Amino acid sequence: MIIGNEVVASAGNGLTERELGILLLHGEGETQARIMALSGLDQAGLHMTEKSIRAKLGARTATHMISRAFQLGILASRALCLVLALAATDYQDSMRNRSPIKSGRPGSVMVRIKTAGRNIWA
Repeated sequence: MIIGNEVVASAGNGLTERELGILLLHGEGETQARIMALSGLDQAGLHMTEKSIRAKLGARTATHMISRAFQLGILASRALCLVLALAATDYQDSMRNRSPIKSGRPGSVMVRIKTAGRNIWA
């Protein structure tokens, strides 16, 4: 896992550590010149690395490469990661403090989960 200023990159789809770093820099919105300076690659090396990333992600363009990385969960917003972590913690805490709602059948328990304004019974 590589953590950037705005994006988190997690290994996946057979990407190497270098490819993951290049993908993270693209997700952060860095320019080609800045990516080359930070990675130590020349223009041809960066082009070949991006071509390899696109092939592994099934992407046709650099923009599609970033989009696919987010869709596949390889790149994620740091803010979203924080929100999900907090939501998971809050959910677990609230479930421990909640008494289950008993149904009419013996031995079965229904738990009420509130999601996006709707009640879902599981």
